[in-house]
Amino acid sequence: MAFTVTLLACPIVLASLRRFRVIDDPNWRSSHRTATPRGGGIAIAVGTATAFVVAPGLDGSLRTGLLVLGLAVAAVGLADDLTRGTSPKLRLVALVATTALALVWLNPDSGRSTVAAVIAVGLCLVWVVSYVNAFNFMDGINGISAGQVLVVAGQVSVASLIANQKPIATAGAIVAAGALAFLPFNFPQARMFLGDVGSYLLGALVAGLVIAAVVADIPPEAAASGAVLYGADTFVTLVRRVRRGEVWHEAHREHVYQRLNDLGLSHVAVTSVVTGMAALCAVLGVAGAQHESGVRALAIAAIAMVAAMYIALPQMITGRRRDCLS
Repeated sequence: MAFTVTLLACPIVLASLRRFRVIDDPNWRSSHRTATPRGGGIAIAVGTATAFVVAPGLDGSLRTGLLVLGLAVAAVGLADDLTRGTSPKLRLVALVATTALALVWLNPDSGRSTVAAVIAVGLCLVWVVSYVNAFNFMDGINGISAGQVLVVAGQVSVASLIANQKPIATAGAIVAAGALAFLPFNFPQARMFLGDVGSYLLGALVAGLVIAAVVADIPPEAAASGAVLYGADTFVTLVRRVRRGEVWHEAHREHVYQRLNDLGLSHVAVTSVVTGMAALCAVLGVAGAQHESGVRALAIAAIAMVAAMYIALPQMITGRRRDCLS
């Protein structure tokens, strides 16, 4: 249902974006060269929301929590797509408020003492807000965001099936199917972009899936290791910019994936590298969590090594070229 409705909605959304001139014009930080409609995530919102409503395998709190989280956060992104004038502080406040509302149904505080419940809710707020922003920052290459969703939502589904948590597995499949249906409109050539509505929606849904999985006692690395590259890229880039005294939330081209593109790798190549390495992290996380603490520790160390290798890729490529020239 999610796949079919999203696929059918994409051409309608594309035509509407063109008609109302919701267009992303290229600028100095863009990775595209032609004006392209933005806001294609509306189609995914329609498809996934439809599937969440009709899916028989979801319990009420999971269904409501993901619907509230996804659609409310998507509305924040849509407002910015349409106006391009929403301040970062206002978006942050709206994102925190909508996330706090959705956590009422995702129940991270269930069965905990007061102190533990406050800590759990606080960590969930930080996780959702951080990941949604990271997802939005990383959405700059054709297909990269759909690839991230396929990896992490797919990872949640597999880990949930192993743990016999079928409702969460169903929810993960819904989110992955929506992203998969959008992929032909964004990769390898972009006929439209997700826009903030799409990146906020998918980032929030993936973050919500991870919360649901961890609340169901699925190990964190089994639920979220596929998201490590997005987190590492965003964190390292922001730290680098802050240390140089730059405004962290201003537009730039300093993410690892952008630097790889600037070094001559195509959109297809960059997306393949990021998605492939994220998938490797996901496999390590799920596989390691099925074993005793020693093997789990080795798997987590391997995930960290993959993330470090990804961060170092631009320098590795530059150094290799210098060696060849010399």
